[in-house]
This record gives sequence, structure tokens and C-alpha cells, in this order.
Amino acid sequence: SIATASSRGLDELMGDTDLSIGQDLVMPESTLSDRESTEAMRSVLNMVDSSHFETRVEGARILCDLSASNVNHVTLCHVGCLAAIAKLLRGHAQGYGLAAAQAAAVALAHLSESACCQDEIINAGLLPELLRLAVDSSYLMSDMSEACALAISNLCRQRAERVVGAMKGADRDLLSRWITSVDEVENQQLKMRIGIARDGLLGCNAIGTLL
Repeated sequence: SIATASSRGLDELMGDTDLSIGQDLVMPESTLSDRESTEAMRSVLNMVDSSHFETRVEGARILCDLSASNVNHVTLCHVGCLAAIAKLLRGHAQGYGLAAAQAAAVALAHLSESACCQDEIINAGLLPELLRLAVDSSYLMSDMSEACALAISNLCRQRAERVVGAMKGADRDLLSRWITSVDEVENQQLKMRIGIARDGLLGCNAIGTLL
């Protein structure tokens, strides 16, 4: 069933970062069947895919709330939430809106905590996009950068060899520069995430091809 999840869970996940994605969105306690829960989540993804800006942002926020509970992770991946998240992350510069993309990034950070979703995230080809957003340290992008860095650090900590294998060419070079930049980063949350990612990759046999 769909578990209760509020954006308070985002504060716990991201520390003291203000993600600026709106008010708390509390999903009510649910007694829905698995089928009904799946259909409800598909309805949220339809909102994310809406051509109306406000509906799309609201859908992204609800998706973010749902992802705060790991009870929902398997179903969210099953109904195609990763494709929706990828669309929001890649499309924010083309009019999809920063607020929706931020919510999508935090949703992905939540999902990356679950082993059942980690391979799915890598298989969806999201790593290069996560990395490009993680290295963007501009003021407007700082919240999204931290969320993407958290997702990468979770993947590197538990799926290091797969991460290295999934990064090719320029993306691999960017990953190498990112994990070796830890001493130059001033943002403490971001520094911590990069450090975790680097430590995870150091235990990978393929790390020599990266550094």
C-alpha cells in the first residue's frame, strides 16, 4: 500500500538543506490494494507528464513525497518513475521548471537508498545526468546538486563496479574530476557526498582506470 510520507523526510535525508519545493505534502494513510496503489502512482506519473506547468510541478512534488518511504520504492520503479524523473532532470532547462526538477532529484536520492532500485537507476542511464547536475555549484542549482550528489554517493557506495562500467568517455573523465575535487569544495554537504562516493570507488577493482 502507499505509505504515509511527508516532506519532513526530505529534511532528514538532506540535512538542513532547504529544498524550496513547496509545503509539506502528506499522503493519507491508505488501505488501498496493491493494484489500486499501482494505479494511483501511475496517475501521479501522468501528472508529471502533463503539458500544464502547475500540474507537472505538483506531480513531481507528490512523487518526491511518495519516494520518501522505501515501502513505495519497488512499485515506483515498476510503474516507470525513473523515466519520468529522467525527463524532468533533462528537461528543466527547456521549460520543465527548476522546482519540478529539484523534486525529481530528491525523489531519485530517496530511491537510491534502496538496493532494489540502484541497478534500475544505473540501467536507466541516469548516472551521466546526475553527475552533470552534481557538478553545477551555481546558487540556483545548489539544492539539486546536493540531491544528485547524494544519489551518486549511494550508488558508488553499494554499486561501485557498475558505476565505473556505466561511465564512458567524457562522462568517465567528469566523474574522475568530480571525485578528486573533494578538497576544493566549500559546501560541506557536497564535500561529504563526494567523499563517500570516492571511498566507495576506491574499493572497486576498476578504480585505476578512473583516476
